[in-house]
Amino acid sequence: MSTLRMLRSPVSFVRESVLPHFAFLFNASQRELITAGSIVAILGALGLVFNTQYGVFLDMAETRCLPEYLYVGYPREAELKRGDVVSFKANDQIMFNIMTGKRIAKMIAGMPGDHVVSNSSGLFINGKFIAKRHPISLKNLAAKGKQPMDMDRVLAPGELVVIGTLPRSFDSRYWGVLPASTVDRMVKPIL
Repeated sequence: MSTLRMLRSPVSFVRESVLPHFAFLFNASQRELITAGSIVAILGALGLVFNTQYGVFLDMAETRCLPEYLYVGYPREAELKRGDVVSFKANDQIMFNIMTGKRIAKMIAGMPGDHVVSNSSGLFINGKFIAKRHPISLKNLAAKGKQPMDMDRVLAPGELVVIGTLPRSFDSRYWGVLPASTVDRMVKPIL
């Protein structure tokens, strides 16, 4: 038999290979169909609520900020704390407009009242060294026509300094403070 005769049309494939798996739907009673439809609707509504209030995030970026790949997001707690991993959608006011519209996760390193210094020597919070700027990140930033933002200031109410724990994280040591009002989710690293 030739190869061409062995290939089926898409309609034949659906009729012969897919529909038989759903034959039970044609034999179901009206009550069974209503029950199944109700279950599907409830699961769909729960999924929508979960995805609106919560979320599962998979980070497959080439240059990541945190070591885990899988995260669960949940609604923001009223009081943010140092060490919390938080999530926000980048807008055109932060991150040099490079990541606008993308969901970002970072760890809070600096809180209102902290003295923050970020310059070519690295990021320091209250005199403690946190992280240096990575040469590759600096080169990538320069290729986009941007320079890292130096700062020496005390964070005002509503301002945070956020970092990634991996060396090449694109975080506050390059682009400055994050308005706490942009944080809409807390994040729990899973894997």
